[in-house]
Amino acid sequence: YTALSYVWSSAEKVETIWVNDKPLKITASLFSALRDLRGETRSFILWADGICINQDDDKEKGIQIRLTGRIYAEASNTIFYL
Repeated sequence: YTALSYVWSSAEKVETIWVNDKPLKITASLFSALRDLRGETRSFILWADGICINQDDDKEKGIQIRLTGRIYAEASNTIFYL
């Protein structure tokens, strides 16, 4: 998988994407990163904390945040989006 590191410009969730046929609100900065990456011709598995970690569940968020170092270390690639 490819891990995405991006700047959280604001915690305000202002954009909506569809994940597994369900709407998910994400930050504008994550939306911009996804939009720009979408232009690539190849497909790949992408890990982004704003999507893969339930941001509305403080318990899950606490557990997953402790694992992020490992997640980035084990990724085959990391994209830094500024």
